[in-house]
Amino acid sequence: MVQRLSPSPSVRGGRLRAAVLRAAVLRAAVLGAAVLGAACGGASFPSDSAAVAPSDVPAAFVRDTAAAPPAGADTAVVTGPPLCHTPMIDPRDGTRLRLVESLAGRGDYLVPMPNRYGAGPEQFLRLECASGRVIGLVPRAGRKAHP
Repeated sequence: MVQRLSPSPSVRGGRLRAAVLRAAVLRAAVLGAAVLGAACGGASFPSDSAAVAPSDVPAAFVRDTAAAPPAGADTAVVTGPPLCHTPMIDPRDGTRLRLVESLAGRGDYLVPMPNRYGAGPEQFLRLECASGRVIGLVPRAGRKAHP
């Protein structure tokens, strides 16, 4: 007959501590992901397919060359998607758009006047960053325009 020995109390305690530690690490990871999601606004950057056609827009918005870069701005060579500049200007009348959020070479801009370009209060105007070409009006989707 084979006799099974019970693990000693110190071995059982070690297994229990390991299980408690694994559970604590898992809880911390889930909490960290939730905090990160909330810090990022909790909303996703809508895809270009969500864009609707604006009205009365220029062929392209232009960069405000008179605007000085922010203090401490990095002037190093940038690799990857083009930077989105702010403000962008309507070359026809000088309307200024302020960048709210950007991703992968596309920028969502706050339209300063109600109904300008056909934008409603729950929409941003999306531009292609490199060219200033208009992509369309996209939903704010819970994102806020920060002052």
